[in-house]
Amino acid sequence: MKTTLFIGAGFSAAFGYPVMDSFFSYADFCKRVTDEERALLRELVLEARRANSFLESSPTNLEDILSFSEMGERLQLISGADSRTDRLRSIIQRVYSDVTAPKEYWPRYKKLEKFLGKDLSECKDSLSFVTTNYDLNIESACIAAQIQTDPGFEIDRIPGQGVRTLGSCYSTGGVPLYKLHGSVNWYPSDSEPGIRIDDRIVAIQSWDESRSLPVICTGDYCPAGSPAIVPPSFLKPDLSNALKGVWRGAARVLSEANTIVFVGYSFPPSDTEMMFFLAKALSENAGLRALYLVDPKANEITARLRRADTRIGSHFRDLLHPIQSRWEEAKLEV
Repeated sequence: MKTTLFIGAGFSAAFGYPVMDSFFSYADFCKRVTDEERALLRELVLEARRANSFLESSPTNLEDILSFSEMGERLQLISGADSRTDRLRSIIQRVYSDVTAPKEYWPRYKKLEKFLGKDLSECKDSLSFVTTNYDLNIESACIAAQIQTDPGFEIDRIPGQGVRTLGSCYSTGGVPLYKLHGSVNWYPSDSEPGIRIDDRIVAIQSWDESRSLPVICTGDYCPAGSPAIVPPSFLKPDLSNALKGVWRGAARVLSEANTIVFVGYSFPPSDTEMMFFLAKALSENAGLRALYLVDPKANEITARLRRADTRIGSHFRDLLHPIQSRWEEAKLEV
């Protein structure tokens, strides 16, 4: 039996990372964000509030604001807009690679194995991940289980020097992990496949030798540019060949899964592209037996999805089973 976990921001909240609507509050206190960068974030929020007069969106939602910033850059309506989006992406990179409790970084990923009901290594051949998140939580959970993930495209690594490397997050043939909106450790590239990665796992000298982190989470990390992060909206920019492959790979595992579990994904009404993507992928799936939605507001979300005005089909509605719980407090037998 094949299981696909479709993971949204609510999954990463268990590890201390902000969901989209709490990103700016988190950034206010994040030590990796400078005062100048906080001023930029406030400026972007004000612009999004003004835009809200013409377009129904959230002026506090990170992805909506990233979309507004991208469009401002395209239209060149604001002086210096070409650099603001890259600066915002860099802030996102640091926030979603912030480690607030380093000594608990690896042990906390045992929560995922508790949720699955077995060790990750035991289900790696029947498990796949699709995520809208930018962070490295799935990669790190797999590394903690001594397995690697496959990002769904040819791995082109940025060469690292002067750092003791303990391993890497990705490997061709690893557990499939499709990050639909990019990742904090991916960078655009002019050569194929269009993305270069920095997936090094490094030793942290202030800890004992068993401690390690993805290099991007270290305080002195020097990024190789602006990360490959795209907003999940109607303003989505052209995707690189690598990201096109990621979306195709995600559609494939969704079309082959017997069980699909939505974890911390709230089906935001604004993300119409995702609904069409899911509809296309699931319409090709003859072996689908169950859909689960795991979220503290699962009953509310499910009720919304079952309303006639959401255009959700009857087959999806019949298969969807809400599990109203924080995922780390639930147990799913796969």
